[in-house]
This record gives sequence, C-alpha cells and structure tokens, in this order.
Amino acid sequence: MRLLAHPWWLKPCGDHMMALGLTHHACELLGQLSFVDLPNKGAELTVGMPFASFEGTRMVISLDSPVKGRVVAVNPELAGLVAPSVNNQDYLIKIESKSCDLN
Repeated sequence: MRLLAHPWWLKPCGDHMMALGLTHHACELLGQLSFVDLPNKGAELTVGMPFASFEGTRMVISLDSPVKGRVVAVNPELAGLVAPSVNNQDYLIKIESKSCDLN
C-alpha cells in the first residue's frame, strides 16, 4: 500500500458542513477503481482515523480523516458499488463538523 500526504480535498458546503473528495493526483494514481469502501451515514470520524479505502488498477489507498465530525451524506453514486467512476470533482462524503481543527 502506498500513502499520499493529502489525497483528499475539503470544501465548505453550508453551516458546519464540508464536502470531502479525492484530489486529481490521487485519482490519477489510483487508475480505474475496482472497489470503494466508505463509511455509513451517521458514522463519527476523528482526526487521523482511517475511514475509507480505495482499490484501483494502479494502487490501493486508505484515507485518514482530516477532520472530526459526523458523516451526514455519502455520494449515492459511490455507496456500496464496485468499479465506480470517480473524478476529482465528485465528493465522497459530507461531514458535519463544529470544529475547524483540520489535520
């Protein structure tokens, strides 16, 4: 397994809400995805906690949460799918966080 320093992006999407997705670089390194494992809606995340994994044709990565909060949405196009299509514009999950403490 290879690790990327910051394979994710975060952007505000409402009061105390953030969308989290994969960077363009991470999408390129992964190649075509064969498996995605995302947390369920309602899951509590803490900074540094592993919460998602991706298996692509070129590599496998695991994501650690950059923020503490609760998962309020999972991208319906990715949830529970094998061989999904992901690009760097798609959000993976949306998180409600009252803390600005980012990793």
